[in-house]
Amino acid sequence: GITTAVVSRGTVAEEIILTGQVSADKHSILSFPTSGKISWIGVAEGQKVIKGQALVSLDKITLDAAYQQALSNYRNYQAIAGNILDTVKGHSADESFADKATRTTAEVNRDNAYDAVRAAEYNLANGTLHAPFAGVIASLPFGSPGVNVSFADTIIEIVDPASIYFEVTADQSEVINLKDLQDVVIVLDSYQSKNLLGKVSFIGLTPISGVVGTSYKVKVVFTESQFQNSFPRIGMTGDAKF
Repeated sequence: GITTAVVSRGTVAEEIILTGQVSADKHSILSFPTSGKISWIGVAEGQKVIKGQALVSLDKITLDAAYQQALSNYRNYQAIAGNILDTVKGHSADESFADKATRTTAEVNRDNAYDAVRAAEYNLANGTLHAPFAGVIASLPFGSPGVNVSFADTIIEIVDPASIYFEVTADQSEVINLKDLQDVVIVLDSYQSKNLLGKVSFIGLTPISGVVGTSYKVKVVFTESQFQNSFPRIGMTGDAKF
């Protein structure tokens, strides 16, 4: 038999599909600059916080003791250095190598002691963690006081859901076909039956370092009206259709 078809005019559209994941502009993992014992926790996971709000504190007694000890050491080395400098005063032209070594050692000890004071003062001042921005407590690994933690431990994680976006990478042949404010349809693997709408808000000008080939970061912001109290979670993967 003969198959016939009607020829009609239409629009040919080219679609680019790029894989990516959900990220956030305001996402911070907070740690203390020194080790210590947690003495106070003022928030819980899922709690909304405002910028500058106190979150978690270390025991300040030991931190203050370390600061006072550093201050005492500095005063001691400062006095020693002052005494030696008075001794060699007026002998810069005929200063012996031994006198120079003694003077230099005293000055170095004094300067090191001063740096130790600054470090101890910094640790004391940062013995309480504060929210760097308004957001939600996403993770609180140590949920109760009395736990000893180190400077390498994650103490608290905070995210601002309003800053969540979808990030993809485009190679050099794809990125030239993208433009700012371009409409995008996002399909997350967790919500395959739902199309999420977004717009391109940033296209990288320089390649992403550490990636094989020449790829560029493309940032797509979600249309906020799509969400009420349930935002996509950071790390969720999916496809963006341009």
